[in-house]
Amino acid sequence: MKSSLLFILMMTGGYSFAIEKKTKELPFYFPEGVVVSTDPVQQVIENSRYFKATKSQFQSDRNDTSPLITGSDSLIIETEIESTSGASNRDKPTKMKLVLDHYVRMPNNRIRVTYLNKQFYITEEQLQAVIADLKETVITARDNISSFWSPAIDLAIKHWAAKLAIPEKELLKLLNLPAPEKSDITIRELNGLPRQSRLSDFVPRELHLGYNTELPGGILGVTWLNAGVIYYNPGARIRDYLTQKPMVLEHEMVHVNINLQELLLAQGFDPEIMASIPEMFYPENQIELLHHPYTAVIRELIHNYFGFDYIRAQKESFLWDYEGSLEIDEEKFRENSKRWQEIKAELLPFFQKKVVPEFYSNTTWWSAMNQKLQDKNSVFHIVMAANYNLTRLGGEKETQRWLETNENEIREIAERAYELSGTPLENTQPANNRLSALLLNEYQRLFTEKEQEKINIYFNRHPEMIEKLVEMEIPELIKFFLRFKTDPVKPEEGVR
Repeated sequence: MKSSLLFILMMTGGYSFAIEKKTKELPFYFPEGVVVSTDPVQQVIENSRYFKATKSQFQSDRNDTSPLITGSDSLIIETEIESTSGASNRDKPTKMKLVLDHYVRMPNNRIRVTYLNKQFYITEEQLQAVIADLKETVITARDNISSFWSPAIDLAIKHWAAKLAIPEKELLKLLNLPAPEKSDITIRELNGLPRQSRLSDFVPRELHLGYNTELPGGILGVTWLNAGVIYYNPGARIRDYLTQKPMVLEHEMVHVNINLQELLLAQGFDPEIMASIPEMFYPENQIELLHHPYTAVIRELIHNYFGFDYIRAQKESFLWDYEGSLEIDEEKFRENSKRWQEIKAELLPFFQKKVVPEFYSNTTWWSAMNQKLQDKNSVFHIVMAANYNLTRLGGEKETQRWLETNENEIREIAERAYELSGTPLENTQPANNRLSALLLNEYQRLFTEKEQEKINIYFNRHPEMIEKLVEMEIPELIKFFLRFKTDPVKPEEGVR
């Protein structure tokens, strides 16, 4: 699942500008005057315009979470695209269904469409254009995401064989045998090593074109783990077209692949940041790393190991806020864009060949380490530290000199911290009252770091309000927390 309008829009590299010439009929829900640009500044501007132009049609108002009901009259199209996602059909291939939630064929054979702000009719030709476009997008996204993940899992097997000091062929023979003293599961399952993914594992059994009104804030895509169901907002399809790569759908396809993000396994790591690979490193995606909550850990690592400060880059690129109209420094934005493109070009193959294989070669061990360190992304920190030198203190040489000078003290602190890790701190909430990972991710997605700080300050000053929150109804609770949404850059785009 996936925040701020101006900072998580995906863009392509290069600096040319062109109005898109239609090579096929676009779905009717696309706004008029679609512009596709490879210039980072022009693209971020055009993406902000498209989102504002379509927001009321596809994105739920924060104060209105009233549900929509999908009935048996919704149009359902069975495609020829094979799906083996979801717990029920991973070994029973089925054909993916397109579910157009609020497209209804009326008794007079006219096709009625419901937006979040209006209802109208479309022609049969317009309907067929929607279906053809979605089928083509699914195939493109499936092939793109598989081209990254399939080699990564092959490398995970090689990685594990090397750790065990046995030939890879011998390991492959052992993986599907019953585990010792646990005949109901295989050695592969016991060790949490995923099965090699087929193209069909990335394909949902149901792809819904619809809205998730109980997730306000600009939700573009939602996936239910183990269910094989993806919700794809019309706004997500438009954004994926403007960025010339279906990145939102690719993100959801990682979630829907039960080999990579099975429900129980996903409790042991951060499924959102893992699903953001390779999306956040694509050269087409120029600013995903700049502000999106999911990629905060990667921004920190880049700052530590490459010396690129995303907070400073954001401040340099956006000069002034005229009550909701941001002034951009185009030259500085392009300059920063070139730098983070260089970093991403380094990290894309590194994550495919090092980070992902390391995690999936022993997910059980890494889940335990995450629990011990209370950090669901420990694999990123540890593998980066094993392969790169820190540079944050004025460069690599200066940083290494400081580390060497303070090595003994650093080791003492690290050892003490490790001893204490995994144990609850004093005055923390009881375990059964802690936020689930899902709720915590949602909180971090909806509120910026500055807004979270304001919330913390408020409750430190008014601890009596914590108990009152439990008694509030959902609309009252939403209204209460909206008081903290004062940042001019609001989290308009979302979950994936």
